[in-house]
Amino acid sequence: MRKARRSAARARVLSRRRWLFGATVFAIWLAATGWSLLGAYRASDSAASAARVLAADFNTADSDVLRPVLIDLDRAVNRMNDPWVRPVRWIPWIGRQLNAVDDLAVAGREAVGAGIDAIDAIDTATLDDPVEALAVASEALRDALAQLEQISVPSNRWLVGPVSDARAELTEALADIGGELVRYEGLASGLASMAQGQSTYVIAAANTSEMGSASGMLLQYGTMHLDGGAAIVSDFTSQGDLGRPSQIDIDENIRLLWATTDPGHLWQYTSHLSSRASEVARITADMWESVSDTPVDGVIIMSPIAMQLLLEASGTDTIDLDGRTLATSDIPQFFAHDQYSVFDNPDTTKTEGVIERRSLLASVASAALGSVFDGDADARSLVNGLYRALDGRHLVFWSRNDELQSSWKRAGASGDPAANAVKVGVANAGGNKLDQFLDVDVAVTNRRPNAVRLDIDITNIADEDAVAYILGARRSGQYSGHLIVNVPAGAKSIETSGTTSLNASANDGATHSYVFIVELDIGESASWTVDIELPDNMGEIVIEPSGRWPAIDWLVDGRSRADERSVFVLG
Repeated sequence: MRKARRSAARARVLSRRRWLFGATVFAIWLAATGWSLLGAYRASDSAASAARVLAADFNTADSDVLRPVLIDLDRAVNRMNDPWVRPVRWIPWIGRQLNAVDDLAVAGREAVGAGIDAIDAIDTATLDDPVEALAVASEALRDALAQLEQISVPSNRWLVGPVSDARAELTEALADIGGELVRYEGLASGLASMAQGQSTYVIAAANTSEMGSASGMLLQYGTMHLDGGAAIVSDFTSQGDLGRPSQIDIDENIRLLWATTDPGHLWQYTSHLSSRASEVARITADMWESVSDTPVDGVIIMSPIAMQLLLEASGTDTIDLDGRTLATSDIPQFFAHDQYSVFDNPDTTKTEGVIERRSLLASVASAALGSVFDGDADARSLVNGLYRALDGRHLVFWSRNDELQSSWKRAGASGDPAANAVKVGVANAGGNKLDQFLDVDVAVTNRRPNAVRLDIDITNIADEDAVAYILGARRSGQYSGHLIVNVPAGAKSIETSGTTSLNASANDGATHSYVFIVELDIGESASWTVDIELPDNMGEIVIEPSGRWPAIDWLVDGRSRADERSVFVLG
């Protein structure tokens, strides 16, 4: 009996020890599994952060900062495959979550890797030969895009909140990164194509103190001849000296809207004709060939803001203007305003002043365009300058070659509003330089799903003491022009009201133009409201830049937004 009790006691001790051992092993396994999962989660979170950085500001992302993220992601993948984690991955519902985290870590690693490859591709443009550098960058960016397209994101089925949120965030970031890579590839391919061989482009200098619809008013023209990457810019000619073009093909909708501007014949109103900069550029090329008998391969429209941005990107702090030293940052102010005071000299004839001003603009435009092709600028800075100019509609590229034009469209360089775009512009018709004194405010309100309201306010804040050339000779200080509002052509309904009633409307490519007359004396204001009912499947709109200087003040659902191309998601 005593033996039996001792045996039972030993059995209980052994059982307790086995239980303690099992519990200890289980606790160790649970701790190891938790440690592995925590490490995987942290690494995946690091990947999400890196993806957000790439998606938010691809141009400033640093590959040296992102490379350690790849190590974190490798660690995450390894931890998800630790021996003590594998059994858990076979449990149906829990295993689904773990497998999804593993797949997300792999996808994140591939996305960051593609981003690093793309950044390195851009940095190769610091090579001595810019033509070769652009070709290398273009090919590498296409490879990075191919990597991105092959990334597999797990299904959202049966995923718990945190894992589902991580998947949604990664999916959105991949789309954003892909969009950025498409733009960079288009820009690199377009510039590489331009730099190779020989080509001739019309350079149309847009004056931001006198605006059109697609850009500033195109008042001065020159040519740029490219030969193996070397750019030679000619002297500029005023639109008044170019002669009257003939037999220019003009769309009937454009003729309907702008019949009083004699479309295709009057150079100064070319930029009024369409909110599509590519169409303005095409008409400009045809008009140039009509008066010069010189074939051109394309058109570059650039404003002084674009010149400033490109020169700053090349590291140029000051420029010499015929013995005058001008800070690069002051270029827009000089060409919009100060130049008219500098050359308002009673001892100088108007013709002499115009010629001198034109020569200054040509020298600045030549230096700005040269910075794109001479290979001296830091590639990342140059790309940043290019995109700031493109996204603000201060720089536009157009080509007669369909393949090259496709590159410009991918890069966002064609200046054409998207099919779901909203654009607001004010075009000058008063023969003055008063656009710099127009205070333009636009508030965008998402009133209900797929219904957007634009509240537009314009005030003439001209300086009465400005020189006569700025204020205008006919009615000093009065702004005369047109408010042009573009909305998606597929909109279900449009209602407008305001200081002046609708003057004209017509389709303009993928959007529809609504035109209102603007007449404002100094100190006067005017307001308009445009209510837009959009198609049910249109979940977002693109807010197009105006190209104005100073820029339009946008207020989108109560938040300030820059006058640059951006996306507004409808609620």
